[in-house]
Amino acid sequence: MKLDLQITYAKAICILLMVLGHAGVPMVVHRFSCLFHMPLFFFVTGFLFKDDYLQHGIVFFKKKLKSIWWPYVCWTIFSILIHNSVLFPLQIVGETYKLKQILIKIICALGMASTDAYILPGFWFLRDMFYALMMAWPTIKICKMASSPRRQKIGLVLAIALSLLLAVSINLKWLWIPNLKTSALLALSYMLSAYLLKQCACYLKGKHSLWAGIAMLLFMWWLSRYFSTSMTIIQGAGNILLYYLVSMVSVIALLLFCDGLARVEMPWLKYIGMHTMDIFIFHFMAFKLLTYCLIQLKELPMEYMSRFAVPGYWALYTLVGVLVPLGISWPKASCKTWLQGGKEAC
Repeated sequence: MKLDLQITYAKAICILLMVLGHAGVPMVVHRFSCLFHMPLFFFVTGFLFKDDYLQHGIVFFKKKLKSIWWPYVCWTIFSILIHNSVLFPLQIVGETYKLKQILIKIICALGMASTDAYILPGFWFLRDMFYALMMAWPTIKICKMASSPRRQKIGLVLAIALSLLLAVSINLKWLWIPNLKTSALLALSYMLSAYLLKQCACYLKGKHSLWAGIAMLLFMWWLSRYFSTSMTIIQGAGNILLYYLVSMVSVIALLLFCDGLARVEMPWLKYIGMHTMDIFIFHFMAFKLLTYCLIQLKELPMEYMSRFAVPGYWALYTLVGVLVPLGISWPKASCKTWLQGGKEAC
């Protein structure tokens, strides 16, 4: 239970930092959060990877189709279909789609090959999560075929090195794999690294984990003044390898910090951590609603609808970007509980 709370708190903190970043938080905070707020989700996925999945590949694949591919496809197609009738009149986009473009984009969405970034700009995360998991499953299965635990761990280390090498090769255009980005291979490296730590019985818990986490995070805050980038814009072999190391240390620091926090249950933080997908999907739509209200109240130009947020209102955007999705998740969870006969639904 404590491990679950530790990870839930870490997810909550990172989803809040993601919303803050999109809302236009001061750059000093954004530079710091970019070191770990998205890598953590990939790391946690690898840490929670169940060995049972290795024996039930079809079950694993179906589960990921339902939880990752399906939301991606549904919301991307929805965004494409309302492009001409809603997004263009509101000036969120600058041009309309022709019928041929709509059909091509829908087909591409089925293969997770493209997204409409106007109201779903963060959907690269779902694409990379799905691709990384599809690569992680056979990689871990092959490594587990080794004759001893030591050789299995060596295999995982080599797989992490290979994923980083491929990330560099794609980034420098030495290698081209359709729709596979540098960020997806970085995501794979985080998953495999987390799985390796779990195999080494390193559960990131301890008596002094809170203070160790605080000290490490303060160091990372200082470091972010001199080095900061993100998974989607990183360029260059040296930066990719440095970012992997820095983000790994930052993720571990946050998990140590959250291990200390987990000694006290905070219902509000727990609730946010249990509904990160709702915040991830709906926060930008909530942003657009707030932007439209600000335009009407402040008589601002409509061109602000095409931006992430109106400058100077990051606190308000953060509040709306969290509360509106949670307001959507609450009745959804309540209905699910009622349909399941009163059992708790997360």
